[in-house]
Amino acid sequence: PGANAPAAIFDGTRYQLFYSRYRNEPGVPFNIQSIGRAWSEDLEQWMPDPKNPRFHPADAWCPWAVRSEGWFRQACCRAPHVLRYADGWLMYY
Repeated sequence: PGANAPAAIFDGTRYQLFYSRYRNEPGVPFNIQSIGRAWSEDLEQWMPDPKNPRFHPADAWCPWAVRSEGWFRQACCRAPHVLRYADGWLMYY
């Protein structure tokens, strides 16, 4: 899978990187998008989260099988942004 549109944060212990992930299927480029996560203690060695993908929109409001304008779905899941919010974290994309 390919990855792009990263957002890095420091959570007080280690660095976390959230990024868009693509998985190609024959005849439909970039047809599945999700958001993955990796972490690092030194910004050089990155460990992918074993629970990847960490997020993708619910099929009820984001029909993954539908293509618009030739290659992207009606709702893409990319370019995550993460920020501290109250006692936790907020991610928007």
